[in-house]
Order: sequence, then C-alpha cells, then structure tokens
Amino acid sequence: MPLGDFLVAYLQKLGVTHLFGIPGDLVLRLFFRLAVRRGLRVVTLSHEPGVGFAADGYARATGRIGVACVTYGAGGHNMVNPVAGSFAERVPVLVVSGGPGAGERRLGTLIHHQAKEIESQLRIYREVTCAARLLDDPRTAAEQVHEVVRTVWREQRPGYLEIHRDMVDRRIVVPAAISLWDGTLAFARSDEANVAEARS
Repeated sequence: MPLGDFLVAYLQKLGVTHLFGIPGDLVLRLFFRLAVRRGLRVVTLSHEPGVGFAADGYARATGRIGVACVTYGAGGHNMVNPVAGSFAERVPVLVVSGGPGAGERRLGTLIHHQAKEIESQLRIYREVTCAARLLDDPRTAAEQVHEVVRTVWREQRPGYLEIHRDMVDRRIVVPAAISLWDGTLAFARSDEANVAEARS
C-alpha cells in the first residue's frame, strides 16, 4: 500500500482519533492522505508551537499517542520547543514532518526550508526525541514506523518521522507481523532491583 495510506491505517490501529498540524508545501500530499475520509479528525492551527502543545495535551488527556504533522524546515524547526517539553515531561507525541523530494535534494532548491544542511532537521529531532527516522526506503518504511511508535510508547517520550514528499505515494512493503498486529503497545518493564528496593 502507499506509505501515506499505511500511516493512516497504522495510526487508526493505535486508536488515534485526532491529528494536529499545519499544512505546508512539503507535507501537502501527506495531509491529503490523512484528511480525506479516513476517520482521523485533522485539527489545523496557525502556529507550530500550538500544534506541539495540542498534540501534547491530547496525549495527556486521552492516554494515547498525540500526533503532530508539519512541513519541513520553518515548520519543523518551530516545533522543537514544545517537543523538548514533551520529552522532559515524558509525554508520548509523534511528530510527522514532510520533506524535500529527491529532485529538490539533488538541485539544492530548498531556499527558505533548509537550515545548514538537508539532514539538519533530523539531527535536531534526534536531540529531543527517543527515536527519529527518515523514511526513505519503501522496503523498510513500515518497520521503521513500527519501531519508532513502539519506542515512543515504551519510553513515554516523543518520536519523529520524516517523510519526504515523493515517498507519500510510494508503495511500501508491509510485513505480515505488522498487518496482523492488533495495535497493542507495551510499556517498558520496571527495573526489578529498583522495585525490590522501593518495596523494602
């Protein structure tokens, strides 16, 4: 199935009902997949920090993963502070960012989107999340989504997925184990020695 459709089905399997975001040029294809009769309520705001705080509030209020979707560059960079706050306070938020297509990356035509380098945003999010991945291989994209989401839930901290705009419609391989998975996520086990010490 196309990566965008897989992401929608995956989020619904998790029980996510709302997604918070701001459409932007490098994430429009993904927003279209998320918004068109999919059962997810897409709530758009006017400022990226508000998107981050809304996803954080949703996670706290519902006990589910909060999902934020923004464009690459100006959008993603503007989300860093609320995501860092969610990391510090152990709130499970998934940030999904668009990104430049292969042609744009080759030509270096990003202008206002880019920080120092194309990989800068991914590197920044590695500092404020428990797992961050660029989905650029259709053979492994589903497994990477699954890995990031399981880590977000286990650690109760934010995670990051970057999906470049030419990947949204690409057909990906979805392993049977993920297709058949029931959406259940597990918390990390407590350290047995610490629990025993607390009891005594």
